[in-house]
Amino acid sequence: MRRFRQAGEGFGDGGLFKRAREIAGVTETLRPALGPLRRVADGTEAIYTRLIKPIASYDQLVQLVEDGVQLLKVIEEDERLEPELAADFGSHFEGGATDWDAVGRALDWTEQFLDASGKRPSDVLRRHATEPQPSSEYARREQNLLEALQTFRQRLSRLDARFDRSRTAWRTWDTARFEELELWATDLAAHAEEAAPWTEYREAVRALDEQLGNGAVTAIRARTERAADVPGIVCRRVYSSWLEQIYGDEPELREFTRVDHEEIRNRFTQLDRALPDAARQRVRERVFARYPQRDATPLQAGQLATLNGQLSRRRGQMTVRRLIERIPNLLLTLKPCFLMSPLAVSQYLSGGLLESERIRFDTVIFDEASQVWPEDALPAIERARQVIVAGDRHQLPPSDFFRSTGTDDDDGQAEDDVADDAIAGRESVLDVMVGQLGNNVAENWLGVHYRSRCESLIRFSNHSFYDNRLLTFPGPIPDEVCVKSVYLEDATYDAGGSRNNRGEAERVTELVLKLMRTTPPTESVGVVALSRAQADLIENLIEERRMVERQLDDRFSEDLDEHFFVKNLENVQGDERDHMILSIGYGLTPAGAVPNRFGPINREGGERRLNVAVTRARTSMTVVHSIRPEQITSQAAGARQLRRYLEYVRNPAVAFEAEVSGTGEPESPFEEAVLAALRSRGHRVESQVGVSGYRIDLAIRSGDGDGFDLGIECDGATYHSSPAARDRDWLRQQVLEGLGWRIHRVWSTSWIRSPETELAAIEDALELARSRPPHTSEATPETAEHASDESPEQAEPQDADPPEDGPAEQSATLFDEYRRFDRRTSIEDPMSIPVHFLARLIERIVEIEQPVHFEVVVERLRTALGIGRVGSNIRKRFVGARSQATRDGAVTSDPQQFLRITGSAHRPAPRRDPDRRIGLISDEELDDGLLVVARATFGATPEDLVRETARQFGYRRTGAGIAARLEQRIEQLLADGRLVEQSGMLLASEVAET
Repeated sequence: MRRFRQAGEGFGDGGLFKRAREIAGVTETLRPALGPLRRVADGTEAIYTRLIKPIASYDQLVQLVEDGVQLLKVIEEDERLEPELAADFGSHFEGGATDWDAVGRALDWTEQFLDASGKRPSDVLRRHATEPQPSSEYARREQNLLEALQTFRQRLSRLDARFDRSRTAWRTWDTARFEELELWATDLAAHAEEAAPWTEYREAVRALDEQLGNGAVTAIRARTERAADVPGIVCRRVYSSWLEQIYGDEPELREFTRVDHEEIRNRFTQLDRALPDAARQRVRERVFARYPQRDATPLQAGQLATLNGQLSRRRGQMTVRRLIERIPNLLLTLKPCFLMSPLAVSQYLSGGLLESERIRFDTVIFDEASQVWPEDALPAIERARQVIVAGDRHQLPPSDFFRSTGTDDDDGQAEDDVADDAIAGRESVLDVMVGQLGNNVAENWLGVHYRSRCESLIRFSNHSFYDNRLLTFPGPIPDEVCVKSVYLEDATYDAGGSRNNRGEAERVTELVLKLMRTTPPTESVGVVALSRAQADLIENLIEERRMVERQLDDRFSEDLDEHFFVKNLENVQGDERDHMILSIGYGLTPAGAVPNRFGPINREGGERRLNVAVTRARTSMTVVHSIRPEQITSQAAGARQLRRYLEYVRNPAVAFEAEVSGTGEPESPFEEAVLAALRSRGHRVESQVGVSGYRIDLAIRSGDGDGFDLGIECDGATYHSSPAARDRDWLRQQVLEGLGWRIHRVWSTSWIRSPETELAAIEDALELARSRPPHTSEATPETAEHASDESPEQAEPQDADPPEDGPAEQSATLFDEYRRFDRRTSIEDPMSIPVHFLARLIERIVEIEQPVHFEVVVERLRTALGIGRVGSNIRKRFVGARSQATRDGAVTSDPQQFLRITGSAHRPAPRRDPDRRIGLISDEELDDGLLVVARATFGATPEDLVRETARQFGYRRTGAGIAARLEQRIEQLLADGRLVEQSGMLLASEVAET
């Protein structure tokens, strides 16, 4: 190569090349024939061959020159590519000496290798290609590679079980390229933190398939592609399967239908409502069973004889007090319940009776106990075994207010300036009992309020006085309809003169007349004023108008059960009416001053009086006032509450919003489903309507949105929380209907089966409710609780006498007639009668006449056998027969020789037989006779008891022997406690306890 370079250096000289070209031009025409010579020699070896040989001809020279030029080009290109070729072919490249055939074979192998390795050789492959290792090293690495490949395939197999091939880019793991696997693994590693949710998802899918059955997940995917829908679909399937299982186990649920259940509930309601009337009838029956029989022969002794004697007199009767002293036990039998004032107890039940305990009551009940002085209550309490004190400490206390002030005309400011000690520091019997709590005194909170048909009527008091402890019922009427404020800006209070407010009185008169004209006759009206002067003025103005409007006389009739009244603050407790009007009266004087004196309201306990005044209405309360709340600056407790009440009546719908809400969230998924379904149909529905413990589950508003047309009760949380079937199935609904609600019930079982059917039933009920007039009830909720189909006349017992169908008539005497053994036969030789026959005959006699004395048995045997006289031999025969009967165990004989059937529990009533000697009557029969007479007479003196008992046994006269025997038994009965002596009279112990 070097020599070639030296030989060709001259070719680069321009002159030589020019001359060669000139020579070539001469022979231009000969070139086509020299074509094969113009090809460049292939390789340096051909050029070298020509150089080392002498040039034979000129043409050879020309060829040589051309070949040289071409060679230079090849050399230049070779030099330029040499670094790249050396890099590409490594040890295979040897410059001009390179074995290109070997290079070609190597390239073919490399191409095959790259095809197998993914067309992209790694750095490791490059290194091994350029830096070959010993064969042993390659053999070792080959073995490692095979082992690694085996491990890889095993792990790949486990990986294959974890992934869904349909979600990868390859069909099978075996055919996947390393490049794809590498990219996939790299991507998986980069998102490793997302593997946990995916794993959980796959596990959840597997578990779901196991729980719901194969194909469940596929079915769910076919129904929805939204993950949010899956829980609902799964829950529905689970619950459906659960319900099917429950229905299979519980036939009551499987066979449940709304119509059948409503029929059962209605029947239960009818029967349960009849219980109070049945209880009344049962009490009457028990009382009448204790009455003396009207047709029985009058007894000649005891309290009943005393009463009969007084009833037969035309004049000269005992005083009531004296008569009660003489017949206390009979009186309690005839009248087991007394209705008396505390004063009447002291007036008619004497102290002597208290000492002897002749008048005692099982229970004494004080109503309106907050108004009873303790000293007035004491006589009744001391006559009671148990005391129930019912009252409200937040209502009127005992008061001498108006009594101590005289008339309103005595002093212009008598009402306002009365001394505080008229009411201050005085306790009621209710206060005393509260102070004794824990000392054999228990307290029960009666927290259910039935009266108000609208919660706004009681909400102020519930909030201000009872700490929202009262359980009230919501009403369907808007608050602003139930509670109204009428403010008279021009009306004035005549503080220095009449002490009334004529402007308010005139407006109250107009409101009363309007109510009388526009409300149904069944609805009652009342007026309460804070002062007596204001009440008198209102009453006078109404009377003047009544003289003109005579058509309203029926509405003002005093014969009505709830007649119209005008009352002042002190005497309205215990009264209630459907519509009430409250006249404040106090206000600005004609001079524009605010006296801030409000009569009883200003004094101690004034807030309690206000509480009474504002809670008298069942349907509506209208407050007429000429003073604004902010004008009341008195710090008296009553005045502060009056100011708050006037603020309340301005807008009762929003009062106490922060503390109580008129609606709430549904209490069960069932209620939520019904609520959503009704709202989807365009109904305006509220849930948990009410502000207290009793709420309507759902209520549909009326078209104008002011009230509610239909209440919906679900058997949800409220239903199941009721303690008794009566509460949940009819009482609660009856109270709500009494307040004006229309109620429809939805049963969860029916809803689950067919929501559309239940929705249609709700809408039918709503249409019916809207087509009917507003619901009114003549009976208050309190009386409705005990309502029955029977009229009051049918339910009321007669004052004294039992009904004609009372206890059956008895005989003229208290004792039964004696029944004798009357079998007769004729025996020629009594001694020939077998003893066992006589023993059987004795057994028969004892069966009929037990307990019977042996002497009576001997007499019955004599008569039955036709024996004229019982001699000693025959008597011994009879005694032997008695012994035989006792040995056989058929008859027993006591030391007094009274015979009875062995083991017999029969104990006959006392028997009347004038021929039976007193000594032949057993002690037990005498005892029973004395007790019967003692009960019948309701108490008698010992002499009267002996005489009347002897008469009942059939004796016309009471001789010394009869009296002595009966007196002996009386002493024993007293010792046994079966007879009790009270004030010289003997009573049966059970009568004495009444």
